[in-house]
Amino acid sequence: MESLTRFLEKSQVLLNSSKEEYRFNFGELSQHNTPSKIWGGRESLHGTDYRLLLYSWFVESVCDIEKISENTNKARVWSWVNEGLANIVPDKPDQKLVNLLTEEIYNQFSINAKRARGGWPIDLKKELIAKEVKPKCWICKREFCDEAIFNFTTRGKKQELNPFPIVDFMFPRGVNSQDLRIEIEHVIPFSKKASDPHCIANLALSCGWCNNAKSNHMSIYTTSRNGKYFNHPALGPRSIPNRYWVVKLLMLTNECEVCKRRPNIKGNELRFSLKNPKGVANINNLKVVCGKCDDIKGDRLVEATSYKDKIFSKRSNFI
Repeated sequence: MESLTRFLEKSQVLLNSSKEEYRFNFGELSQHNTPSKIWGGRESLHGTDYRLLLYSWFVESVCDIEKISENTNKARVWSWVNEGLANIVPDKPDQKLVNLLTEEIYNQFSINAKRARGGWPIDLKKELIAKEVKPKCWICKREFCDEAIFNFTTRGKKQELNPFPIVDFMFPRGVNSQDLRIEIEHVIPFSKKASDPHCIANLALSCGWCNNAKSNHMSIYTTSRNGKYFNHPALGPRSIPNRYWVVKLLMLTNECEVCKRRPNIKGNELRFSLKNPKGVANINNLKVVCGKCDDIKGDRLVEATSYKDKIFSKRSNFI
């Protein structure tokens, strides 16, 4: 706990710095090791997503993809990358690195320039549905209803998808009928994958709620920190998590973080609770639990019809 205390003390010193002290205190905090307890058990998540963000900033600083046009050939991109690296990295650019970045940037542009998607073939839809005995969303692991499967695999008239009368206030899937439809989802988002994003290995079935929440995000740091609150009828105002943080955690785990078991019964699917009920539902304070380990089981479900009316924005962050 001593390292955590020192880290908090140095952070507070910086936040309370005078103009004369700020630069020194800034440097001091940058040199301080981040204690393991500050990560909330999410070291791998933070480490990977932060590195992806750094990767993105580095590539963008080497070559601005927006300056590439349909008339730009790969040789021109290569020269831009070579010049960009010379300006960013003091050492002489390594040709392997130049070639690597050129391929990635040029392929990324080429794919995004052909983004028009059109409809998915029925045969592909049926192939994806047939992969499982009980088709379900690859992210939240909720089974698709018969009506959703029918609508997904037919060219004819669609059946009505009825929204749920009650929903989980921490994971409000089912407030809208589109939450329950089946969508073909790119595991690595279409706009981020430099090789063929439509390859079968990059496609999975997702419910509308998870697909919409995932969008084209790859990092928890590219979404807003300004969370929401739900005015719970029994619990009062309760902090609820950013939707992308929810799907990110579900993408990375198949088991309850409390009992370490993988739920295999319908209705016992993974859901979210707070490690500390007095804290905010940020990424470090969320825990993934099964139905048996759910500590808010009796208060989790609320009326869907009034759910949106009871949502309000978080006023501020600590910094």
